[in-house]
Amino acid sequence: MRSPSARAGMCLTIALVVSACLAAAAGSKPAAVAHGNGDLWAVTSQISMPGMPMNIPAQKQDVCAPKDWKEPPGAQNPQQNCQISDFKTVGSKTTWNMKCTSPDSTGSGEITRTSPTSYKGSITMTSSDGTIDIKLSGERVADCNYVETDPQATEAMSKKLDADLAKMQAEGCKGMAEALMLELVKSEGAGCNDAATRDLFCKTVASSEGTKALIARGSSMPGSGMKDCLDFCAGTGKTKETFCGQFHTTAGFDLFASSATGPDSPQATAAAFCGLSAGDLDTEKQKLCKMAASGTSELDFLGKYCPDEAKVVAEKECAGRNFTAAGATPYARFCVTYASQMTAGAQPAEDAPKSKKDKTKKFFKGVWPH
Repeated sequence: MRSPSARAGMCLTIALVVSACLAAAAGSKPAAVAHGNGDLWAVTSQISMPGMPMNIPAQKQDVCAPKDWKEPPGAQNPQQNCQISDFKTVGSKTTWNMKCTSPDSTGSGEITRTSPTSYKGSITMTSSDGTIDIKLSGERVADCNYVETDPQATEAMSKKLDADLAKMQAEGCKGMAEALMLELVKSEGAGCNDAATRDLFCKTVASSEGTKALIARGSSMPGSGMKDCLDFCAGTGKTKETFCGQFHTTAGFDLFASSATGPDSPQATAAAFCGLSAGDLDTEKQKLCKMAASGTSELDFLGKYCPDEAKVVAEKECAGRNFTAAGATPYARFCVTYASQMTAGAQPAEDAPKSKKDKTKKFFKGVWPH
C-alpha cells in the first residue's frame, strides 16, 4: 500500500496529465481568422485535490475546436494518454467519460453552455490513490481553422504536451515547496524531489514566514514538522545560517520566545538545531535589549523582555507625563504598556533574578536546553 505522500503524488500526476491533455490544442497555437470552420476558445482549467494545502495555478490556453462538438474542446491528441467515450450533448449540457493510462484512472466530465460564446464545466478523476477535481471554463474569442490531426503533427503535439506537463509539474512542485509539504517534496511519486525544489523548500524553511508557519503547524502534520524540515535541510545551502540568524533579531527572538513550550516544542527544536545553550540565549537577549534601548523602533521588545532597560527608559521618557503628553512622543504606547504592567503588579527590574541562568529560566520557563 502506498504512503499518503505517494498517493498524493500520484494524484498530482494524474491531475497534471488530464489538465494538460484538455488544454493542449493540436500543433502550434491556433490563429484567429475572419471566417473559419472552427471556434477559437480561451480555455482555463483549475486543478484541486482534497487535502492539498496549496493551489495549483490555473492553466490557460487557446484551443481551436470544431463548431459541432464531438469531444471536449482541446481533447484532440492521439498521444494524450486519455480516451474519451460516451460523449453526448442534451440541450445545453455535454457529458462524457474518460479513461487514462500511466497512471491508470477513470473519470467523467460535463460542460454547460452558459451562452453561445461561453461555457463552464468540471471533470472528476478517480484512481486507487484518490480523487481529483478539475474546473473548466471557456470563452469563445474568434473563428479559427479546425484541422483534424495528421500523422506529421504527432511529434510536435507530443513535444507540446511534454512541455505543458513540465511547466505544470514545476508550478505544482513550487507550491508544495512553499507550503512546506516535506512528505510530498521527498516523494518520488510526486516528482518534486529535484534539487531546485529542495533548494526552494529549504529557503522557505529558513525564512521568517516559513518559520512562523512551522511554529503554527506544531505536530499537526506528522513527517512535516519543524524538526523533520530542519533535519531535511541541514546540509542544504545556508539553511542553518539563515534560520539560526533569526535569534540575532528582535523579531526572530520574540517569535521563538513566544512559541509553545515543551521537550519537542519549536523552542527546544530550534535551540538544539542551532546549538544554543541557555547562556547563549541570555547573552543574545542582553545584546538585543541594549540595542532596543538605544532607539525607538524596538520599544515593544524592550517592554516585553528587558525589565532593567525598560525601567531606565520609562523613568526618563514616561515619568511625570500624562497620557496626552506622552502621546506626542514615540514612547506613547511603551509608556502606557509599562504603566499597565506596573499597575498589574509586574515584577520590578530590581527584584528580577540576577544570574544568567535564573534570568533565562524566567523568560523562557526552562524550555531551552541547559
